[in-house]
Amino acid sequence: MRTTRLTILLAASVVALFWAVPASAQTTVVFDHTDYLTASRYDGGYFLMPIKADNTCDLTATPPVSPVTIDNLGKPSTTTGVAMTAALVARPIGCYVYKVRALDASGLYSDWSAPSDPFLKRPATPAKPAIK
Repeated sequence: MRTTRLTILLAASVVALFWAVPASAQTTVVFDHTDYLTASRYDGGYFLMPIKADNTCDLTATPPVSPVTIDNLGKPSTTTGVAMTAALVARPIGCYVYKVRALDASGLYSDWSAPSDPFLKRPATPAKPAIK
């Protein structure tokens, strides 16, 4: 009976740990918009940057015109439109800059914002191999 309780307690602790880790590691974007009241929602775009031979972002390159993928950021709650924070669902692997645009209540999009600093997300490192 004691072993069963210990097993259940251990299992519950492991589940709680896995639920806690993603919440604390969530990536967000912070941005400002002076016409906050007229915006219906915001989109964030990942613009692919070239990667150099040494596996770093090419900081001299110009971002492309169109994003590779777009996040629907919704409309963060604020009364001023300053320092709005939105959660990013997932960042793609590669070197990117991030830009934000607004969708107006009339259905028109704003231009994309100035780009963020480039960031590089690498693939996860494989686990330690075992030679058998």
